[in-house]
Amino acid sequence: MTRLTRLATTALAALTAISIPAAAFAGGVMEEHKDLWNAIGEVGVTAFVNHPVCWDRDVDGFYSSRNGILIICQDNKTKPGKVEPWTDNDLDTLRHEAVHLIQDCKDGRRSDNSLVHIIPTHQERLEFFARVLGPKRASVIIKGYGNNGVSAHQIVNELEAFSFAADQTAASIAVGVRNNCGVN
Repeated sequence: MTRLTRLATTALAALTAISIPAAAFAGGVMEEHKDLWNAIGEVGVTAFVNHPVCWDRDVDGFYSSRNGILIICQDNKTKPGKVEPWTDNDLDTLRHEAVHLIQDCKDGRRSDNSLVHIIPTHQERLEFFARVLGPKRASVIIKGYGNNGVSAHQIVNELEAFSFAADQTAASIAVGVRNNCGVN
């Protein structure tokens, strides 16, 4: 993550945030995602699509509290900064990374990358993950992140992000961003 953070910081100096044209978010579901995108910016996080770091790592996206950025690496990216038509996975990634922003805001957004679980109790989290992800998908997520040395706390944050992104609309996540990150 240190190398990725360093790359993101370096690239930020050379690239400004992308303003996504309204046409890229046409239609009901897309309008909700445009509102989510706007909510992210309203709370002071700079969002990028197809940032240069997307070519340095095989990721769908990431949120960095430390750098105040959220990056979406589109499935069909062609060059840095060029927004392509959004796939279902791209939209899921936007919701997922916005959930990480909410987790960051739960204890007051700071540049410390400290993310707090949204669901208060262990039992409630387990029930939610089982209902939304199912045991097989949850197991794949746990194993994948665990094999990469991710802490148990952060694996739970990932399970929450995957679950909320699958279970909630972009509109409800936008409300969560605004309510938890200081814009009501």
